[in-house]
Amino acid sequence: MKNYLTFDWEEWSDTASMEGWNSSATSVKILQSATERILEMIRPLSATFFVLATRVKEHVALIRRISKDGHEIALHGLEHVPMSRYSPVRFREDILTAKNIVEDITGVPVIGFRAPNFSMTVQHRWALDILFSCGFKYDSSMSLRVFRDYSRRGCLPIREVPRSGVGPGMLPLPFGGGVFLRIYPYAWTRSWIRQANACGERSMVYVHPWELDASWMKVHRLPWRARALMGSGVAAAKERLSRLLKDFLFGSIRDILDDEKVNDR
Repeated sequence: MKNYLTFDWEEWSDTASMEGWNSSATSVKILQSATERILEMIRPLSATFFVLATRVKEHVALIRRISKDGHEIALHGLEHVPMSRYSPVRFREDILTAKNIVEDITGVPVIGFRAPNFSMTVQHRWALDILFSCGFKYDSSMSLRVFRDYSRRGCLPIREVPRSGVGPGMLPLPFGGGVFLRIYPYAWTRSWIRQANACGERSMVYVHPWELDASWMKVHRLPWRARALMGSGVAAAKERLSRLLKDFLFGSIRDILDDEKVNDR
């Protein structure tokens, strides 16, 4: 069974841990080099890259290369803005602007969205309706807990591909990406993905480029939260991803959803 291989494509200084930190050190850039490393690591697999449109404009050639290599380009937003800061009007404006930027560069329709930090909650049903009306086919912005809450309340207007979690009820333990991939023993992650696959469920792996190029950690006087949250276990990220790619089958969200449609016919 194929699992979802995804990347939240952003510069290290875009993260929530760096918010409010003003420094010339943000001139340190790792996105280009880290992305090239990712493309080499995952070849010949396909993956989904959830991109920030403001960064896309800085890396036009790289984005075209990612798309031409067969990977899916989906949206992470215009900028790294959590859902809690959006009004419906601003969300629609930003999403359409970002969608147009990416589609003008790649020539391929954008059908997927992931809010920064999986910040879609049950209060954001309006955002799912907006995504649907703007031509999106799926969202990947929810934790498993929020997805289960939505499921109890009725059908969603758009396909949801939530972050993976383990455990029953409303408090599943997240796994498969970010700090959870970096700090949990690899044996736990491997076991949970195997359990999910054995039950016919796909797991979600998500990685940030700055987890595979930690040169940003040499920047002087980083905020404590960046060292604590972004830096924890970062040295293990590349090795963990490499092992996952050997132990399991992966594909992009777009390709997996297309395969499911074919098999349902």
